[in-house]
Amino acid sequence: MEKSEIIENNKRQTASEIDRFTVERYMTFTSYLTEGHKTILDFGCNTGRGGKVIRDFNPDSIIYGADIVRERLELIPDGTYDRVVDLTTESISSVGKVDAIVSGEVVEHIPLPELIDYLSTFRQILNRNGVILITTPNPDSFLVKLGRDSVLRDPSHINIMRHGFLRELLLKTGFGKATVKGSGKATRIFGQNCPILRLYGSYLVIASV
Repeated sequence: MEKSEIIENNKRQTASEIDRFTVERYMTFTSYLTEGHKTILDFGCNTGRGGKVIRDFNPDSIIYGADIVRERLELIPDGTYDRVVDLTTESISSVGKVDAIVSGEVVEHIPLPELIDYLSTFRQILNRNGVILITTPNPDSFLVKLGRDSVLRDPSHINIMRHGFLRELLLKTGFGKATVKGSGKATRIFGQNCPILRLYGSYLVIASV
């Protein structure tokens, strides 16, 4: 798939800009960030709503935002990120080394070959003891099985992955450990650690170097 087609697919999805769960998702991300995570990459940052959560959590962090839709980058409020990376013209590796990478509901928008390249690059730019936090829709959720499958029919969602598959991708691209937890609105009821992953509309993979 051409980059221009990926960009147009993502432009057609506007729900991410009004998703009420975005703030909670990024608050979950911050619960895994420590004082040692001084530099943070927000991959697929959209208009910066999640970046603001990270900035408010740790104003002293150096935070990079990266996205492929230029029009959304232009809407990011000043002061949200220390640097914004336009992925239509820049490589993600241009940010240099980072301590943490967060990516909320993004990887399902990326074709598999390109995603593998990104994961390999993430592994290269993460410092020792670095962490990556990824959420993505759960195709095995009970709601999807009951017919509420709009997440599967969304034309911008071109790479819906089962949790085991994404976990294995991370391990194969050089991450030493990867853990899966629940994510999405169901965490308001069940928390993140319920062993019945099908209760969750999304899942979170936490991987370390």
